[in-house]
Amino acid sequence: MQGRHKEATAAAAKLLKNNPKVLAVLETHASVHLNARKFSIALNSFKSLLNVNSSKIEYLFGAALCFEKTGELDKATNTYLKLIDLEPENFMFRVNLGVIFRLQNKLDQSLFHLRKAVSLEPSQPEVLQNLAITLQHQENHEEALEVYGRVLKIDPNHYRAMCNMGAIKTTLKRLDEAREILEASLKIAPDYSKSLNNLGLVFVYQGHLDLAQEMYLKAIEAHPDEGKAYNSLISLAVNSKEHDEVLKGIFTSLEKRISQKEPINDLGSAMFSLGNFHEKHKNSTKAEKFFKQANEIVSRQRPYDNHRVQREFRRLQDISASLPDYSPKTNSGQGYIFIVGMPRSGTTLLESILASHPDIIAGDELPFLDMICSKSLLTPSQETSSIDAKTLQDISEFYDRKTQPFFENGNWLIDKLPNNYFWIAVIRKIYPEAKILHIHRDPMDNLWSLYRANFENGHNFSYSMKSLGQFYAHYQNLMAYFDVNFENSFLSVNYDELVLDASSISHQIFNYLNIHDYIFEESDRGKGYFSKTASLVQVQQPINARSVQGWRRHEKFLLPALYSLQKQQQRSNLPVYEI
Repeated sequence: MQGRHKEATAAAAKLLKNNPKVLAVLETHASVHLNARKFSIALNSFKSLLNVNSSKIEYLFGAALCFEKTGELDKATNTYLKLIDLEPENFMFRVNLGVIFRLQNKLDQSLFHLRKAVSLEPSQPEVLQNLAITLQHQENHEEALEVYGRVLKIDPNHYRAMCNMGAIKTTLKRLDEAREILEASLKIAPDYSKSLNNLGLVFVYQGHLDLAQEMYLKAIEAHPDEGKAYNSLISLAVNSKEHDEVLKGIFTSLEKRISQKEPINDLGSAMFSLGNFHEKHKNSTKAEKFFKQANEIVSRQRPYDNHRVQREFRRLQDISASLPDYSPKTNSGQGYIFIVGMPRSGTTLLESILASHPDIIAGDELPFLDMICSKSLLTPSQETSSIDAKTLQDISEFYDRKTQPFFENGNWLIDKLPNNYFWIAVIRKIYPEAKILHIHRDPMDNLWSLYRANFENGHNFSYSMKSLGQFYAHYQNLMAYFDVNFENSFLSVNYDELVLDASSISHQIFNYLNIHDYIFEESDRGKGYFSKTASLVQVQQPINARSVQGWRRHEKFLLPALYSLQKQQQRSNLPVYEI
């Protein structure tokens, strides 16, 4: 209770060694190590306790917490479900389960349990806070803001609710409001790293890179053991010797902390930031070392199932082939631009070019189409024959309703969620006048970029070289199917050609959009443009071709990804990538 965890764990270990069969000693050992954040050790003790009594609430709850912290989310889920069976009215079990579902990007399940928790305990700020966070992840911004408002009515000093409201207002491009509420949260909690980082992002969007750097440095100074804080700093595109010296000091210190095995929250993020630091300074050996360690950490938390993914891609083809005839009743899709492709294929760059036109609104990665299509079309028990015109109408109406607020200041809206390529056939059915741009790049450049990316959630395929190659070939196979069966459904944009000759390629793209009198100027790109993705740094810099064939600097290191890609391409009867 005094926070002297090293002494406590040592005493508990000695106690257990001398009394290995005493239940109270085992309970103490588990509890002390849980509080000391020694989750793996605590978990072993909780497992021993559950062998004695498999239905005791305290043991199950302790084990569930440890499973969550060690990244064993499926086991954590099953343990919380047992707890809910035993105590269905316990709101905390519902909250924790909702959080775990959110970590797995299972947002509908998360929302279900969190709404139930709110019904059980409507005046508890933390229950409302977690409900709002899931709503925020679903991009249900208005309801999320309303729920955060309820949190602040109960607790006006709830700086984390203020911080998240600031993040939403940033997404909605209400930057002055975002800055105001984030600064208010920092008056209450001056060292809260998320508020510092979010305010830094507002400054980036406003073009105040010096103030952004100041916020990021404050976040690291306050919490040098917080892995995520380093990512914001390394993503800041400031080209100066002074900034480089600052980075060198920060990341040398971080590397030392890691080598001395000092505890770091979200170690994976810290490793990714170190990898990117060394990649920026052309230290390939160290960059590869840290990227490898980062991906190994995250891959354990987000396992990839190639057989399941392969079945899903096959089902996408079956769905695309069996869609019924459909005539749009109200919206034929005029005004929608879908940018699709693999993550890290250049979708953000392409959107920033298009958004330089005054009548085109950058919607960023909108989750709505993928959300409704997955729910309506990918239910495991659903037969493709059950997909009818009413299904397509429901999808169209849902997407129209969710995107309508974005059209306030433009005639076109871009949705650049990359994996909307899943739904090219659906888009063509419900929105025959929509424009689809498929951007792609050299496969190995794409895989290398993915391997270096630290995604907030999802993209489980990107954390091992084997799964990277497998997934990319599945994507190529689906796009080859669309090429053959949905001819002229989209415009193909080659990233390498775009960065080498932006003027000419952008002219072709704007012609495809039937915008014939617009000449793209690099100076207009990025003005008022927002991106929440890992490619934000790219928008801060002039268009360049530095990443073209960049994977070759790490060719030997990336051979496992190359071999995996080639093997899966052979299995799928695709053209095999050649060096």
